Amino acid sequence: MPFARPLRLRTTSLLGAAAFVLVALLLQLVPTTASAAGVRKVAITRNITFTGTPAAPVKLDVWKPAGATRAPVLVLLHGGGWARSGRQEWDNNGWTGTFARAGYVVVNADYRLACNNGMTTPAALSDTDVTSRALPVKADPALCNHTMADALTDANAAVSWAAANARRFGGDPHRIVLMGGSAGAHLALLVASEPDSPRSIQGVVAFSPPADIEWLNTYKRKLSEAVTAAIGCDFTACPAEWRRYNPFRQVVAGASPVPTYIMRSRLDTVTPFGQVRTFASAALQAGVPLTLREPKTKRTACHGPWSCERQGVAGTSRSLRLDVITWIRVKALGGVGKF
Repeated sequence: MPFARPLRLRTTSLLGAAAFVLVALLLQLVPTTASAAGVRKVAITRNITFTGTPAAPVKLDVWKPAGATRAPVLVLLHGGGWARSGRQEWDNNGWTGTFARAGYVVVNADYRLACNNGMTTPAALSDTDVTSRALPVKADPALCNHTMADALTDANAAVSWAAANARRFGGDPHRIVLMGGSAGAHLALLVASEPDSPRSIQGVVAFSPPADIEWLNTYKRKLSEAVTAAIGCDFTACPAEWRRYNPFRQVVAGASPVPTYIMRSRLDTVTPFGQVRTFASAALQAGVPLTLREPKTKRTACHGPWSCERQGVAGTSRSLRLDVITWIRVKALGGVGKF
């Protein structure tokens, strides 16, 4: 390129140019997920009613990455003991934006809750995992006074809505992955493991899931009170209902072997390690492609995605978010299709 006058290069200039070239070369080595996460713009459509009643509409938000065409679809289900919180917790902690910028059409859904249904106790409604919630979200009162059956119906409806509307937002209706934290992880495991679960579900990511709720009852853990409130009766009164909503039972019964990623902590006192272990054993025996993760420091307690991501992931230098993104692409979706 011609210059109007001679260009004088100094040593500092040469060093600066060399550094610039080196940085450029290093950027070429960054995984696509990381580089995409930094440059993609996202369009957000909020408050879409997808199920419920006129008095209690259940809503979701869609995060669409710019230029998305046949992108994988990620359906998010929040935690909160089936009785509190809301979909905004994923927004508040930055997960919706991370996955949308990484190339996923994100469907962030609410579901009906057990708050104020006459069964909830102070223990069931208290934030037993408050340290895991960077920015807690209050439950929408219109969604209270319901049961686990309603919550599961809504979770299934969110998947059906995502499949029916994926193309409208640039998504692929045949490549849907469910992600949930705590109670949302329980619902995600149930939706994916039901005998008539949609074939479009290609994977499940479950953070700190109540994966065997009968185990919780046996060992009298605090979460069993939340299960009782959500189902509407305790295990002694209605064991069949507890079995119906137990992911462990679904797997034992020969549920569809959907690839599953579970992050759990050995010292989690909200959803204890033992009940995840019983689910994992049954899942592996049933042929479920299962990936188990735990914090780098095994003697560290964490519950839910925002708490556990601060601890890192054992066996890898990747962050929890990047580990999940990588697992979805490689294990759930097989690296096939656009991202």
